[in-house]
Amino acid sequence: MASQSTAFSLGKIKFTDVKGKEHPFPAILTMKYEEDIFSPFTYATIVVNDSKDNLISKIPIQGGEKLSITINFVDGDNYTYNFKIYALKNRFTTERVQGYEIKLIDETALKNESSRPCGTFSGKQSRIVFRLLKDWLEVDTTKVFLETTRNETKFQTDGSTDVFKLINNLSLESVSEDFVASPSGNSESGEIKPIKGTAGFLFYQNYQGHFFKSIDSLCNAEENKPVKVFKYYSSNADYESDDDIIYDYSFDTEINLVENLRKGSYSSVLCFYNYSTGKYEEYQYSMEDTFSTMKKLGSQTSLGETQKNLSKTPTKVMSVITDHETWWSGEGSGSHESVDGGNGENPFGDYSKQFIAQSLGRIGILGTQKLRIAVNGSPKLVVGDRIEVFIPNVKANDERKSQIWDDENSGVYLISHIINNYELATAGLTTQLSLIRDSSGRLDRSSNIK
Repeated sequence: MASQSTAFSLGKIKFTDVKGKEHPFPAILTMKYEEDIFSPFTYATIVVNDSKDNLISKIPIQGGEKLSITINFVDGDNYTYNFKIYALKNRFTTERVQGYEIKLIDETALKNESSRPCGTFSGKQSRIVFRLLKDWLEVDTTKVFLETTRNETKFQTDGSTDVFKLINNLSLESVSEDFVASPSGNSESGEIKPIKGTAGFLFYQNYQGHFFKSIDSLCNAEENKPVKVFKYYSSNADYESDDDIIYDYSFDTEINLVENLRKGSYSSVLCFYNYSTGKYEEYQYSMEDTFSTMKKLGSQTSLGETQKNLSKTPTKVMSVITDHETWWSGEGSGSHESVDGGNGENPFGDYSKQFIAQSLGRIGILGTQKLRIAVNGSPKLVVGDRIEVFIPNVKANDERKSQIWDDENSGVYLISHIINNYELATAGLTTQLSLIRDSSGRLDRSSNIK
């Protein structure tokens, strides 16, 4: 099927130099706008024809200029993209025609490069993230969306790490209030005990703002309906509307046992040593013990037989030094060993048992299936959205009548990367989506993986 585009018109363009003065802007030929669920900022690339005013030399463009571009769609929706220029590339001149690429980035990304927070931070990770964004990057707090974390932390920074790195570190050790990650019991030296649970957050930006959300909530397809449904039709006569068509699709990654084994996603051993008390413990994490309790995008309720077997033998050993005493001034030991993650006295103890293996395992299976699709221009979609995809059954035509869709590979996916290609010459928009999910099957049907 040939891809179609959504019609739009170019609205107001506001270009401001580094001294705050507005200038007319060259003609924009194309704009590629991108979001990534693993990126803390949005970005774009535009190609301009700068033959008339030669602004690149007249101003001159030096980076840091503000550019606001408004796109008006035929349905009445308007989208305004606000960026700063951070690079110029691929400049060309032919017969008095001059053009070049302008690389655009969200303003917070530039601020982050010069931000080096110093001081002591304490409390729930979600509150610390809010403080970092508000105080150090001056983000509009009405566009910050945080999921409350269960555990608390306390740490000091010496000015050597930027805001985004600090938040990414916090995302790995964060546990959602709704999904508890905890060891199943204590261990004595020389005895390996199981460790269970789920943890891990993602920090990203889309058109709506900055998000700090748990992987489990993003993958909770049973409680969060998909925002849109797309289908790939084998025949043009079958489709319902241009708005729901998949014009092209391809699967990127579906199975990679070696990569997950090296990461310890299926099973790992964690060795904990508390240098304050001298206590040494070992715990084993197994994906098989945790998979059924995770909130997932597919209907698969258990790991496949191969993954189950691989979950029995640890493939990665991690050594962790724990510290319960730095922020503890009470009498006795500041350690906490209860299942709920604390003894009620030391809120800033070391919760490594609650998140290290759990986060790595959760992230490890997040991209079990990776699918790329091309659809009609959809500016409303953002990374973090869940969409339902229907892929046709590739059986023979007579068998396909009774089962139109591939029930194992169709279903709910999470948008992990989005590219909106604006073609100014034709005033059309096409959208490319990269999708991921952690399990197979449609939610209204049982998966064949048992």
